[in-house]
Amino acid sequence: SGEIEEVTWRNPHVLFTVTVTNDDGEETRWGAETLSMAMMRRNAISRDTLRPGEQVIIAGLPSLHGTNDIYPTNMLLSDGREIVFNASVEPRWSDALVGRSGPSDAQEGDTSAPELGLFRVWSSTSATPAYYSSLNFDNNPLAARQRTGAAGMGQGQGTRATECSPKGMPSAMAAPYPIEFVRRGENIVLRMEEYDAERVIHMNTDGNTGAQPSPLLGYSTGRWEGETLVVTTTQVSNPSMGGGVRISPAAELVERFIASPDGSRLNYQITITDPGLSEPVVLEKFWLYVPGVTVEPYDCIPG
Repeated sequence: SGEIEEVTWRNPHVLFTVTVTNDDGEETRWGAETLSMAMMRRNAISRDTLRPGEQVIIAGLPSLHGTNDIYPTNMLLSDGREIVFNASVEPRWSDALVGRSGPSDAQEGDTSAPELGLFRVWSSTSATPAYYSSLNFDNNPLAARQRTGAAGMGQGQGTRATECSPKGMPSAMAAPYPIEFVRRGENIVLRMEEYDAERVIHMNTDGNTGAQPSPLLGYSTGRWEGETLVVTTTQVSNPSMGGGVRISPAAELVERFIASPDGSRLNYQITITDPGLSEPVVLEKFWLYVPGVTVEPYDCIPG
């Protein structure tokens, strides 16, 4: 427990420090790393909620490095309201929760504007696994790679985000930040808040993708199958699943994006075909439509 001293409201995660005074009057400073700006907004946690001078009680996961850093799961504010930073965590102190935090976190989107189809901002929720490494890899050819990759990451990772380098594909699509589809001439551009990345989806090509440049996120071509946007990506220069799991540069990624008829949800499926895999791997996730959400600058701070 202590007083919030400083708040850094930026991506990839909102950070704050708390001054803790023990019974002998000695002060220590603790650093806390919370959610992304998008998830804070999604849970109705604003700059006014976390502000310097606020007296708080925090419960969470301390740094495995032994430093005074913590990932908060629960925080009690001076007015008796509680923030629950993860929808899978129960409140500890209060029935009065801030915004949409806690187990009551909205699992469905706000239904409106079906006429927009795919072309809007889509938001992740805490019900969506943040990264593909959070999904169940059992019984498919990536299972062993996931276990090896996780072991290779080692134990005792710090609580602070330490890298500001863009991810490769397909791990970029697993980010828990808003995405937006926009038309740009004949092409479709997928804007992603994480790392301010953009994917250009070429809708009118001659089919000779091998002669095209190879950006970090690969060369993508698209086609429509009814209301479903099908995107084929090759030539990925950093083919990564995240969590230490990698695929080969020869992999082909086929994605399917389909907005629900009422406009509330964007369903996503990716099929990974790789010469190093015994069979294709299919993974899925979804986004929700939340009116008013925008794709914000990333402004990553190296830890």
